[in-house]
Amino acid sequence: MKILQLNLARPEQTSFDEGSWLVEHLLSHDEAERASQIDRVDACHEFVLTRALLRLTLAPLCGMPANALSFRPDARGRPQLASPHVPELTFNISHTRGLVAVLVAPGFPVGVDVEWLDQDFAWEPVAREICGAAELSQLERLPAAERCRRFFESWTLKEAYAKARGLGLVLPFQGVAFERDDTGRWQARFAAAIQDQPDDWRFELQHLPSGQVLASAVRPPAGAHFTIASQLVQIRAVGGSARMEVRASTDAASPLRK
Repeated sequence: MKILQLNLARPEQTSFDEGSWLVEHLLSHDEAERASQIDRVDACHEFVLTRALLRLTLAPLCGMPANALSFRPDARGRPQLASPHVPELTFNISHTRGLVAVLVAPGFPVGVDVEWLDQDFAWEPVAREICGAAELSQLERLPAAERCRRFFESWTLKEAYAKARGLGLVLPFQGVAFERDDTGRWQARFAAAIQDQPDDWRFELQHLPSGQVLASAVRPPAGAHFTIASQLVQIRAVGGSARMEVRASTDAASPLRK
């Protein structure tokens, strides 16, 4: 059984003073520079906590202090480990209002996406961009009160898959659709343009009590069994060091509760 680690943190549980300490003592010069260019205070804090969570999650797996890890952007700007070189570790990050997430796997493709389920969001124009005709028809047949929720589920699953593929917004989203099977699991359908096999992937989605939708996409090796160990952590800067304090833990099938 292979274990994937999903760490989640809520930015509001780490003070702005602690965030400033993390910028100065934990993040790299480049990360600190990026943080300084973010105008909104809450967005800057969210970015800092995302990079701090990534470093604190990977450090024990790499056998190095969190501030000694070095990252480089890949061709699409995603952070990749530059030093140490640990090919058996793959990871993905995401953040949204009130939540940051890091998913780590033992060397196979993974993607994670979190979205704030905003009932006031004008989702219809976005749906026309990312959903195929059949998926749009299914959305329109739902009761009006359910359409926004179903849109966010689809969007989050598609984003997680696109990130796992390393394609981001280049992925032709209209060629990917999701539906639940008879067991309640999410299954994908791919158009020919996607050039992939849906049976190679495993997808999980959950609605968190704090208002976010979280999706993961995993392509394990053939025949491999895995589980996702989830933790809700608080990032602290105390006594001259940064650390994660576990607030709750669960598996991927159950929502995290504080």
